[in-house]
Amino acid sequence: MIPCKNSCLMYHEGCHKNCAVWQQQREKRSQDYRRRLAYLKEQNNISSTVISQLKRLNCNRTYF
Repeated sequence: MIPCKNSCLMYHEGCHKNCAVWQQQREKRSQDYRRRLAYLKEQNNISSTVISQLKRLNCNRTYF
């Protein structure tokens, strides 16, 4: 769905293909998505490291 369909005075069918405002919005969404994906990958790596360290600690422990 095209978000500018209801608010843009210059809207006509197919105009989003060459509209500068639409391209900027699309690029911004793409950058946000890449930023979020990079953050989630970083947090996943950190969590995986912590989990593996905790597993190693618990394997060596023979008493409670």
